[in-house]
Amino acid sequence: MPITILYEAVLEPLVTLQDARDRIAQITQDLFPGQALLVDIAINEALQNAADYRKPGTNVHIEIKNIDDHDFVVSITNDVDSFDPKEWMFKAQTEDWASGFDMGSGRGIMIMYNVFDQLMYDRREETMSVTMVKRI
Repeated sequence: MPITILYEAVLEPLVTLQDARDRIAQITQDLFPGQALLVDIAINEALQNAADYRKPGTNVHIEIKNIDDHDFVVSITNDVDSFDPKEWMFKAQTEDWASGFDMGSGRGIMIMYNVFDQLMYDRREETMSVTMVKRI
């Protein structure tokens, strides 16, 4: 099973959030010409969540890979105090969509869930990883 690392970075201090977004946009445009905008929005939501909810002074790790030219896999890992993705998913599904979404509404998780084929969270002690998989 050939695995190609398409992008790997550590946000601030090494790479800014905007630099990561720009590079990811190039990758998604190449792989998903008709869906690049939606994929970018979902990844940007995950990146923003990781940056906003990380412990102060900790980094966000990003890895994007292509597995067998069939699966586009995005993994984002950070250190968090507390985060329950099931709670946010429930909130996003029950929120009044007509009223719009504010920060902390679960909007980002709902977007990721609807754009990617798989959305998985893994919590180990204080480290949280979100992995999103999309078929190419």
